[in-house]
Amino acid sequence: MIERAFGQARLHRDNKRKARQTALDRAMDILKAVGVVDPAIQDQVVATKPQRAVEQPFYMIPEGLGVRFIREIGGKSADQLEVEAKGVRTVTEYASDMIHNPKFTTLPKVTPQELIRLPVSALGLFGTPTTRQIFERAPQCRVGDMVLELCRAEVGLHQAIKDTEQPLNDYYYIMHKQLASRHGRLRVFSLERSADGLFLNGGWAEPDGRWDPRSQVVFALRKVEPVKS
Repeated sequence: MIERAFGQARLHRDNKRKARQTALDRAMDILKAVGVVDPAIQDQVVATKPQRAVEQPFYMIPEGLGVRFIREIGGKSADQLEVEAKGVRTVTEYASDMIHNPKFTTLPKVTPQELIRLPVSALGLFGTPTTRQIFERAPQCRVGDMVLELCRAEVGLHQAIKDTEQPLNDYYYIMHKQLASRHGRLRVFSLERSADGLFLNGGWAEPDGRWDPRSQVVFALRKVEPVKS
């Protein structure tokens, strides 16, 4: 219908101005009705209604995927946390580098933080996603009325101290803003238990590094803020 109306306008271009304008006006009325503006028409100004902001849809993590728990963080310095962690498990040189990175900070007061452990595949990403893709995806993922977000790095230390019952051959990563080790490689804290005991390590987490979808990761949970009308 729109194309036919503009065709009629073009047919009248060599006729009288009034006839051509009538056909053009009809075409513009059709466009207004459907909310479309043809950019080819330079001599017409059509007012369009402002579009309402559309809330970004969330990806709902399937029920039953992931283990939620609460961990108290804050209230201790980096040095205090490292000493306590070393009393429970081996702290590798990579993890120690991360703890002493100037960007590693701790909260001054003890604060409860709800966390969730789940496989990378639970985020609904295909194949072997990169660290960047996982970090970008997290804020789009919901668990009930909670949304995923990156942990504070100190979660890795508090978890290393508290998770003394980690099963044999179990390992998982704390998803926080990466910290560099002495060689400049970006890492996140990882907790492992092998036949040699418990370890706090630093797993590679370069932006383009790829992840096995079976890898277990820990995110923080934050209650979704209601959308204001």
